[in-house]
Amino acid sequence: MNRNVFFILGCPCAGKTTVARLLAQKNNMFLLSGDERRFEYYKHADKAKHKYMTMDASSFWDWSLDEMVDWERGVISEQTPMIIEELNTLSEERDLVLFEGMMDIKYLLSVADRDHIVYLTVDREICEKDFFGRGDHNGMLTAIMNTEDISDEEKSEGQRDDIQDRAVFPYGLE
Repeated sequence: MNRNVFFILGCPCAGKTTVARLLAQKNNMFLLSGDERRFEYYKHADKAKHKYMTMDASSFWDWSLDEMVDWERGVISEQTPMIIEELNTLSEERDLVLFEGMMDIKYLLSVADRDHIVYLTVDREICEKDFFGRGDHNGMLTAIMNTEDISDEEKSEGQRDDIQDRAVFPYGLE
């Protein structure tokens, strides 16, 4: 990984995009957004190599929580080498490159300098409020609350230790 590539990673709604945009603008960096590129990587997925990216996820809301988390982790893991390849290409064309989004942290640490990675996190309640309040996530909370393996008590309390743990560090950072 070239020394002119930097990373802003983190949990959902931790401020990755906001911080990255400010840093990129202030330091004249090229910004690559994982959220904006996510579906582009699907176009290059190979069924033989990308089990999760090529999986039929049309019944996602019928899956168990464990299946949902496993799938999301798998997609991120499979996309990470694609992101790294794109960043290496961009780093040859640009003076400074900044990536913001989610990546397989173990893979990233094997190819990038630790001092080029920042991981942002946020309190669970703030994350849930911001995440489910975003316009592009309309309907997601309703779908989750209609999931059968969450009891009425859990829905009303909004407290599940296993969900909380995975919400804060969902991608292998436990």
